[in-house]
Amino acid sequence: MLIAGKQNLNFEKQWYRKNPWRKKGHFLQKWPFIHPERQLLAFQYVRQETRKVIQDYLNRSRQLNKNKSHIFQRGLVAPCGTNADQDILDGMAEKFYGIDISEKALKLCPKNIVTKKGDILNNGYKSQYFDFIASFLFFHHVHQVGFGSFLKEFNRILKPGGVLVILEPSVFYPFGWLTWLGRIIFGNVSGLVPHERPILPGALDLALKKNGFEIKEFESISFSHNRIPVLFQKLINKTPRFLRRTPPFSKMGWICLWICQKTMYKN
Repeated sequence: MLIAGKQNLNFEKQWYRKNPWRKKGHFLQKWPFIHPERQLLAFQYVRQETRKVIQDYLNRSRQLNKNKSHIFQRGLVAPCGTNADQDILDGMAEKFYGIDISEKALKLCPKNIVTKKGDILNNGYKSQYFDFIASFLFFHHVHQVGFGSFLKEFNRILKPGGVLVILEPSVFYPFGWLTWLGRIIFGNVSGLVPHERPILPGALDLALKKNGFEIKEFESISFSHNRIPVLFQKLINKTPRFLRRTPPFSKMGWICLWICQKTMYKN
């Protein structure tokens, strides 16, 4: 199944069912090049910091709008994956919805999430139905198609003033250049979906503005990486937040965070 003749959705489904690209016996998939503790620490830190930054933004917004609650009425996680990112988003909306193309992912979602199997571009939700949307680690899978059509659809289903939160890897991450070189030499041993790659932050910035969103917050969430040894990860994770928010470092993180607000309706 293709989107715009380019994006193979079957690749994404295969990744969930049984990743056919990961080479488990390859030497780069063994110590000292990789270790479960490194993997856990890297992603745990990203998710904890993402929750902190979003909550900090919502708390400051609440103070500026003293009579306005920032527990959203309806939140959408698109795509929702296996847990609808509730370790990050829990408590931020009264009710969460999730959409994904993978039946396996949907079956693993928490039971309190209202799930739907489907493509984001053909989601079937009513216009202005949500006041909060989270789209984590999705756009680097659709760079071949472009970001605009997805952002236009998010704009359609968001209420005026609604919040869109995006989390993506940056092409400017220095250690990422080393892993990119490794894939050229050794192949896709880590089992990445073939068409995924880190994005140009500026390209997403431009697409957001063109499709009716104002970027309210942007920063690098982490300069660490799941292949970096634990000791060095812990040292890197001490990077002060002001540096993570300051150009050019803000665009050089392993994972970057956008917090955006809908400013207009796009037909």
